[in-house]
Amino acid sequence: MFSLKDRNKLCTSPTFAAFAFALTTLWIAGCNVAESPEQKLKNKVTSACEDKIKAGLASPSGYKRIAYTEQSTEGSEFIANRARNANVKIPQSEMTQWMASSGNPILYEREIEYDAPNQYNALIRLKVRCEFYATDKNFQSVDPSRVALVFIAR
Repeated sequence: MFSLKDRNKLCTSPTFAAFAFALTTLWIAGCNVAESPEQKLKNKVTSACEDKIKAGLASPSGYKRIAYTEQSTEGSEFIANRARNANVKIPQSEMTQWMASSGNPILYEREIEYDAPNQYNALIRLKVRCEFYATDKNFQSVDPSRVALVFIAR
């Protein structure tokens, strides 16, 4: 065991101070992991999808996400046609811009599996595909009216 004198030497030594500083710095750096701008946008899409799901639930507070997958696809013609076929409100000016390929539209898709109580308070598990169409990667917000939900049969 260390005596009190040995412990005081250890705690006041330059090596201990350097070790403590390095450990504290690593701990703080690990707590402040910054999200990339692209990851922030992906999180906004996921949040908008979940908000739209909750808006249709009998008890939104009972919503619990179980799992999700994400995917994004770029390409003007493919996405413009998908947007036209989905129940998503996209201004005609944006559709024209997409068709003219002046932008680089992106389709963000999420498949979200979740549990939620129904109107009888029985817990049910559902899976939904959520689609959000953006004109490019520089969008700043996600308009819920431009999010389409497609329920997947189990």
